[in-house]
Amino acid sequence: MNIGAASDASGVSQRMIRHYEKIGLVPAPPRRGSYRDYGDADVHRLRFIANARDLGFPIEEIRTLLGLWSDRSRSSSEVKMLAQARADELGRKAAALEAFRQQLSDVFADWQHRTAQCLRAAQAAGEIGAHHDADRLAAFFWIGWEGAVLRAKLERSGAPLRTFAEGFFAMIRT
Repeated sequence: MNIGAASDASGVSQRMIRHYEKIGLVPAPPRRGSYRDYGDADVHRLRFIANARDLGFPIEEIRTLLGLWSDRSRSSSEVKMLAQARADELGRKAAALEAFRQQLSDVFADWQHRTAQCLRAAQAAGEIGAHHDADRLAAFFWIGWEGAVLRAKLERSGAPLRTFAEGFFAMIRT
């Protein structure tokens, strides 16, 4: 198959396939005329490289794994040891990311709770309608505010923030 078909089959861009060939991760395939002729083993190797890169393996570790994989005289314990070390590291990173995700979630929940308290205080003072559900309104506020912030960053303008704030305050006064 040509490089386009190998790219489609492996999910690796043609540019990256050429790069991997250049740095020696993928052997240059035989040519059929002026075209590279990739086989199933090449596609398998490209998928392996792509998966390893997605999981954070550095190029040199991928090179080592590919070398061990290609070396039929190697000890399988070498491959297992390297793969297990990376798996352990990924497990630690996954746990740290999950802990951080939970911290962020807790921060958002706290902001939403504080906003609901402020809205209840405004209801008690008669500043906003008592018919509003403060908890749902606080959730709506933070979802909308996050969108307004993203839009403001995209446009490099404070206009989306002002538009959202004006709309939100007009809505709660009714």
